[in-house]
Amino acid sequence: MCKTCLATIVGAVLLHIGALAQLYVKSPGNVGIGIQTPSTKLHVNGDVIAGVAGGGYHLIVNDVPTARWALGTGAHAFHIANDYPVTGTWGDKFVISKEGNVGIGTPTPSASYKLDVVGSAKANLIDINSGTADGGRLIFRSEGFPEWRIRNFNGLGFFPGEGAATSLWLDNSGTVGIGVQNTDGHKLRVDGSVRAVSFTANSGNTWADYVFDSTYHLPSLTAVKNYIQQNHHLPDVPSADDVNRDGVNIVDNQVILLKKIEELMLYVIEQNEKQQLFERELKAVKEENEALKERINHLKKDRKEARRK
Repeated sequence: MCKTCLATIVGAVLLHIGALAQLYVKSPGNVGIGIQTPSTKLHVNGDVIAGVAGGGYHLIVNDVPTARWALGTGAHAFHIANDYPVTGTWGDKFVISKEGNVGIGTPTPSASYKLDVVGSAKANLIDINSGTADGGRLIFRSEGFPEWRIRNFNGLGFFPGEGAATSLWLDNSGTVGIGVQNTDGHKLRVDGSVRAVSFTANSGNTWADYVFDSTYHLPSLTAVKNYIQQNHHLPDVPSADDVNRDGVNIVDNQVILLKKIEELMLYVIEQNEKQQLFERELKAVKEENEALKERINHLKKDRKEARRK
């Protein structure tokens, strides 16, 4: 009978008897609660409640002799903390508040955010979805400086603080607005001045060198004068009302200005040719006049001599 008892003790220790047994200690020292065949040192088949009403660290895991990790509760929140090096002072590393907000690196995650991280973060993908048409936001804060926000609402907007005007806008078609959200179909629209070291624009418009083609009809200066008197601006040049209403296309305007410069050069060349012709004719008249003067002087001289005789 003693051998049987010993075998029973070695094989398993049961609290309660028969079908009511709930705690099993199996060789080689595995403990089962609610299960007869524990597979680990502690195997529980059912719920486990740990801790006291005031909270604390209820499950402590020794990773290495000089560092410990613990799970616990406090202030109605779930905490994961470590004690490194082992001094008995725990530092919260991961906290879930009773509202479901998560804090990493802070024991008191902000009630305004579902995730509050104090420190840097790295991820292969961050999917921000507000679940509404209002769009998700990324907020950047620095002590002593205004916050900046990136917001997605049918495009990506950068703006300094909630409710502030959009500083930079990228819409879903790839257009960009600086200081303005509506780009009016332009790839880039800027509400303000722009300064650059250089600027190159490509255009499909024909460059104005056709003015120097022999087939080009150069308007007379009289026609240009009449047009200016009637319209108060040069031909082909947009009026002040047009510019105030539509702005100025830089490339088109450069072509127009070059055309006017080339036309002006043709007028200058034409006037120069007329001037040269005038100077040649004037020279001929002067030479003819000098010849006439010389002939008159000879005639006067001959007449005086004839009177003496």
